[in-house]
Amino acid sequence: MNKCGTCGKDCEKIYCNQKCYSKSPKLKELAKNSKLIKNNQGNEYHKGKEHTEETKKRISENTPKKIGIDNLSWKGDDVGYHALHDWVKRRKIKSDCCEICSRTNCRIEVANISGEYKRDITDFVWLCCKCHTKFDNLKKTKPYHVIGVEAKSNGYLDQIETEKCEWLLENNIFSKILIASKGKKRGEIIYKEVK
Repeated sequence: MNKCGTCGKDCEKIYCNQKCYSKSPKLKELAKNSKLIKNNQGNEYHKGKEHTEETKKRISENTPKKIGIDNLSWKGDDVGYHALHDWVKRRKIKSDCCEICSRTNCRIEVANISGEYKRDITDFVWLCCKCHTKFDNLKKTKPYHVIGVEAKSNGYLDQIETEKCEWLLENNIFSKILIASKGKKRGEIIYKEVK
């Protein structure tokens, strides 16, 4: 059995508990002489050499910020989930409302469309939390096909509508898109698939 270095009680170690160790004269002496813990003159912590204003200016001028490919930490397409979302947030113009439900009084987040997490701004949309959760769950499970229907009395899309439909199909937002138009008989509807 040893005696505690602070209180003098019998114990198995040098000090009987943490409280005695923190009150030990040896620890107080180490703290008093250490420049790393505190300066002996006051409560000011030890600091390294101070740079002059001229030196600080010279350092800042000679070290430009390296962004993107010039940065040594650039990972390209091997970027992580959070870093990619931060990259998109800095470059994609933020929408004030959800791009699905058009809600404005909620938090808007950036969401990936394809699920491939490519470094491509067009592969992301701004969604509210509710739509983002539903959208991600739909991407994971895909329990059914999402079919878009465009109603046109003549059965033809103009150029802008055709481009939008092609984009929606390419990005797997819809499984297929149908154009609904009038048939020859009364009340008949004809569906033609957009390809």
